[in-house]
Order: sequence, then C-alpha cells, then structure tokens
Amino acid sequence: MRRQFLYMLTRLSGPFAVAALSLTAVVWLTQSLRLIDLIVNHGLPLAAFLTLTALTMPSVLAIVLPVAVFVAVLYVYRRLIADSELVALRATGSSNRRLAAPAAALGALVAVAVLAVNLWLMPAGYRAFKDRQHELRHSLASVLLREGAFDSPTEGLTVFARERDGGEMRGILVHDERDPGGPVTVTARRGVLLEGPDGPRLVLEDGNRQQVERGADRPSFLFFEHYAFDFAERPAGLAARVRESSERYLHELLRPGAVSDRARREFAAEAQHRLISPLHAIVLALIAAAALLSGPFDRRLQVWRALAGAAAGGAFMAVALGLRNAIAGDAWPAASYGLAVAACAAAAAW
Repeated sequence: MRRQFLYMLTRLSGPFAVAALSLTAVVWLTQSLRLIDLIVNHGLPLAAFLTLTALTMPSVLAIVLPVAVFVAVLYVYRRLIADSELVALRATGSSNRRLAAPAAALGALVAVAVLAVNLWLMPAGYRAFKDRQHELRHSLASVLLREGAFDSPTEGLTVFARERDGGEMRGILVHDERDPGGPVTVTARRGVLLEGPDGPRLVLEDGNRQQVERGADRPSFLFFEHYAFDFAERPAGLAARVRESSERYLHELLRPGAVSDRARREFAAEAQHRLISPLHAIVLALIAAAALLSGPFDRRLQVWRALAGAAAGGAFMAVALGLRNAIAGDAWPAASYGLAVAACAAAAAW
C-alpha cells in the first residue's frame, strides 16, 4: 500500500509542477504589464524592472499553488480512470479513502508551503517592493521624465525637456510652484540630472530664472551660467510611510497600533486570510478527488464528474473570496474558518 501511495503521489507531482509553472507565468505576465510602461516610456532600468517583478512573486505563488493542486488532481485521476489503473487498484481492495490519500497529502504539503509564503515571504516581498517603488517615485523621480512632454514628477513641479539622452537634457523648462515666495520658472539650454544627498538635482547651464513675488507687479530675472535646482525633495524616511496590510507580518496585523477602525478591520481580514488560505489547497484537492472517485465506475460519466468538480472548486473559491471581503466590512470573523472546515468535511464525506 505504501508503494501505491508513493506511485500516485509521484504521478501527481509532475502535472502539479507544470500547472504551477504555467499559472505562475500567466499571472506574472499580467502583473508585469503594469511595469513595462516604465521601461518603454520612462527609461526604468531593466534590472529595476526585474527586481520589482521578482518581489511580487510570493503573492502570486500563494494564489497559484492551491489552484495548481486542484488542476493536477483532476488531470491525474482522470488519466488513471481512462487507463483503467483505478479499476485495478480497486480490485486489490483499495477504498476511495485510500485512493484519495495521495491527493490529500499533496494538498497538505502545498498548504504548508503556502502558509510559509503567507507568513514570511509575501510580506517581506511586498515590503521590499513598496520601499523600492517609493524610492523610485521620490528619490529617482527622473524615470518619470519623458522627452518632449510636460511631466509633473511631484506635486507643484512641472518639467519639460526638448531632448534627453540619459541624464543629459537640452531645451529645459522648469516651473516650480512650491516656493512660498511665488512661482519660479527656470529655462536653460542644457542640464544634467544628478543624484544628490537630498534627492535628484538638476544642474543647469546657460539659462535664466524668473520669479514673480507675491504682491509684486514685475518679475525678477536672474541670468546664470550654472545653476543647481532641487529637482525633488527626498521623503522624510521610509519609516514614516504607513505600511499597507500586504506589507505587514502576522504580528503587525494582529497588533497594528493606533489605526482607524476601518484599517483595523482590514488588517484583521488580511491576518485571517493568511491563516485560512493554506487550507484551500487541501479543500480543492479533496473536492477534485471526490468528484472523480465517487459513484460507480462509468467512463461516460467521468467528463461530467470532472466538470462538476471544477464547478464545485470554483464555487468554493468564489465564496471564500466573498467572505474575505465581508470580513473587511466587519462581518462575523469565524465565517471563513467555518467554511474551510465545512468544505473539508463535505469533500471527505463525498
């Protein structure tokens, strides 16, 4: 019986790996499309793009792995029935519970992996992703400058460059409304963008600075050969940024500190989802196995049973996601736990 268990588990591992890789590639592609524009139009380095997309992979795995288990169990058990292997195994005295044990074992292994992703890898990846995104938007706001276009990399600042070659620009116009003394307009023939201690800085050459002070009728002019212009201010610090629920570890979600009631409910929903979602792999594995093992052997009904299992798995995931959103709206927190336990019991009984 142990050899039978290992044989079926080995048969499940191959399709599971293929399904996991395929679904991960599809989801990763849809996620990366949001960042491709930064490469094509804003000059984001390829290394930064790859880093940002890699940091989102743990969250993708947490969604993909339970679905991959479901697909693998449906496919492998359907093949075992088509090749009459399950008929032979039943002839040796194997019960449905014993035949479903490899699927449940695969679901349990994946559940442990998803739990590790939810508790450590996903918050660490999201935290690094948000920090890197925050840094690109503030400290390296130059990636938002496009050649021949008016851009506002930060509030109150508009920059235009007729030509741009890397960090060097020509035909520059800068309009700054952040000065309390009045709006400032700077034009220059050329300039270079450098990274300074207080954030990006434009070093301009051969231009002029115009400012209309508040209450004055005439602008003041300053002609210069070299002029350093603070392009953007570095934020006070990453620690000052409020961490989102996806960036927090479990203990930070359970004890968020001084936050609003809405944020507290959101953090509670996120914490419960991270603890419950690993059980989805076990539930989906049992649903897929139950759909194909239940009832008398009939080749003509296997397709309909597989479709019924797919519908049951989809309905379970839809209800689970709906409960997650309901918890964030201050619904009964135990509902998700009850759904997971009831689904496991129903699939096992089936």
